[in-house]
Amino acid sequence: MCALPSGCSGRQPAPLIWDVIGKNMSPEIKDIIEKLIPAIYTVLGAIVGAGGTIIITVINKKSEEKKQLRELAFKAGIENWKEGCEFAKRQGGTVYPLDMFILNMKLFSEKLLEKKIKKENLKPTLHENSSIIKQYKEFLKEGQQTKIKEEKNNL
Repeated sequence: MCALPSGCSGRQPAPLIWDVIGKNMSPEIKDIIEKLIPAIYTVLGAIVGAGGTIIITVINKKSEEKKQLRELAFKAGIENWKEGCEFAKRQGGTVYPLDMFILNMKLFSEKLLEKKIKKENLKPTLHENSSIIKQYKEFLKEGQQTKIKEEKNNL
């Protein structure tokens, strides 16, 4: 172990900022500043801690809002599907699979979450959702045709 005040390297340690700044200060001002330093560090620490907490709270809040909106879209999709089933029983017709209803509600809820739905862009948003749903319907139709072909081949 080295007992030299300059350390074992033999070099003098770099002067502290306080040593450089404090050389030309009056002893009274230097004493006041020395007494304020702990309070300043305490306030800075509190600001940093509070800032981190606020950032985490905002991130958690946004995440919770997205989660709640997804749950609401899922439930709304199920309710729309149930209504479609009831209507099909009364009036006749076919009902698309549940996942299509959920997909439609999810797409719409994402636009709501982004706050992009306004009077001016409602129609384009609905057209965008409709085109996605149309692609999904085509996918289902292709799947049914493939399934029918496979069943015929197995006979």
